[in-house]
Amino acid sequence: MGYSVLRQLAENPSYCAARAKITDDIEWFDEALAGVTWTLCREPERGKSTNHPRIWAMPTDALLGAPPMIVYYYFDEQQVTLLHVEVVEEGEDLDSE
Repeated sequence: MGYSVLRQLAENPSYCAARAKITDDIEWFDEALAGVTWTLCREPERGKSTNHPRIWAMPTDALLGAPPMIVYYYFDEQQVTLLHVEVVEEGEDLDSE
């Protein structure tokens, strides 16, 4: 049985600012994104590459009362850095970004 690398998670100030615009209830927000951040720390390649070099995007479903969102990030072998988050309409395609 193999093991996966566990990367550190960092939040860019632009991510924190975008999160604050979505909600002032950080605990609720972090709970809603717990699965996404868990996945990103282990398998950031599961997201989709964007038109911007090194920037990836991970869509979320609407869950726990949270709207669907897209989390933008970049990563290396040690760390995943969250760059931005935005609410999207359900069914919005990442390719339209």
